[in-house]
Amino acid sequence: MPKIVDHDQRRKELLGQCLDLFSNSGFSKLTMREIAKRLNVSTGALYHYFPKKKALIEQVFQYITEQNINKTDEQTISPETFEQRLKLFFDLIKNKDANLQNLLLLSLNFSHQSSNNNIEQAMHDNIEQYKKRIQQILKL
Repeated sequence: MPKIVDHDQRRKELLGQCLDLFSNSGFSKLTMREIAKRLNVSTGALYHYFPKKKALIEQVFQYITEQNINKTDEQTISPETFEQRLKLFFDLIKNKDANLQNLLLLSLNFSHQSSNNNIEQAMHDNIEQYKKRIQQILKL
């Protein structure tokens, strides 16, 4: 009987592992073969989910942004005062320190290696998502 795989869940698992991998090793230094090896999947399986390395990095940015924003939504209770909202915001940032640091390192590494406008647009879109979420939390 064939193994039943939830492809969307598997893709998300791979994306989650890629942030640490890219931030520690650098995007440009890794080939798809090396990425597959480090993620413990076949190269064919990796290409099944991500047709190009560029598609992989774009989806990593999108996935991590969505994860951070969704977790922030779950933790936000909309305190009454601005001071309470500001404290909540800084607590959320503090709790995501390593994740955001890795995302920043990856963004810087990638922006130095690439002149692709699509990637720059994806990074810009993610920054805009964060800005909107910060404005919502702080009610600005």
